[in-house]
Amino acid sequence: NFEWVLGMYAYPTYGRFDPTFIMSIFYFFIFGLMFADVGYGLILTLGGFIGAKLMGKKANLYNMLMMFGYCGISCMIMGVLFGAYFGDLPLTVMRNMMGMTEAELPNLALIRPESPTLAVLLDPVSSPMEFLIISLGIGGVHLIAGMAVKFVILCRDGQVVDAICDIGFYWVLFAGIGVMALGYGWYVLAAGAGLIVLTHGRAEKNPLMKVAKGLLGLYDLINFASDLLSYSRILALGLAAGVVAQVVNILATIGGPSVGGFVLMVVVGLIGHLLNLALNVLGTFVHTSRLQYIEFFGKFYEDGGRRFTAVAPCEKYSLDESPADVPGQ
Repeated sequence: NFEWVLGMYAYPTYGRFDPTFIMSIFYFFIFGLMFADVGYGLILTLGGFIGAKLMGKKANLYNMLMMFGYCGISCMIMGVLFGAYFGDLPLTVMRNMMGMTEAELPNLALIRPESPTLAVLLDPVSSPMEFLIISLGIGGVHLIAGMAVKFVILCRDGQVVDAICDIGFYWVLFAGIGVMALGYGWYVLAAGAGLIVLTHGRAEKNPLMKVAKGLLGLYDLINFASDLLSYSRILALGLAAGVVAQVVNILATIGGPSVGGFVLMVVVGLIGHLLNLALNVLGTFVHTSRLQYIEFFGKFYEDGGRRFTAVAPCEKYSLDESPADVPGQ
């Protein structure tokens, strides 16, 4: 169901690595992080699965609808963790339509429990820095997974030394950065940097060029940092969906507990949340795909293949007819 996303970019070269399975796992989680909401996720899941069922497996949109259905499940899971149910609709209704005070509102957050929230883990709107750390953490795992795929490809091709020098030593460098950040010294970091300088220019015969290319290998650390910062878009998309939903909820319940207020809540809520759903599904799809195409595929991907299309058998063939008598044989 996720293969069509890969096809929008390019199919892999025949005989090389097909990343569809690994990509689908990260696509599932990143999509949910960007659009973490139980209500929107439920609509996406029902719309995707029901639409795919009605259209049938032969329809061109079948796999796309199925993929969005599965991504809706991810949105619901993340929505429970972040306490998003059409934004903060339950809390807004309690405040503006039921007249509950802040002290009476539920609070489930494990982080920053001083403000009302339905989040099991944290509320991205009120805890953006914590959400940014989660986003960058997922990004780091995503990038390292791409490097791991490249490591396996090199080993499979018999280039074990290249795999260790060009991939493995960078992992040592990353581990050193983490160890130093925790305050346990700089020795692992120095070892990783030294190994990269010594081996990155191994193909050069000139000693000066070996050193120059070795030092240039450390410059790739800037590229990795740039790729990692790209995952801050998870925070941006998550906050955009949440803040817009909160604004819609405020406008929908501004009429208060009256007949006109309930009518306003239904009309404004439906229109506002449908628009927010449409805009953020598009934005989330584009940016989740972009993280796969640029940051993930950039570490290992070899394109140039084409989609396999099976030859359909002739359904009119029988034992009484020779192949020459049957159209298409």
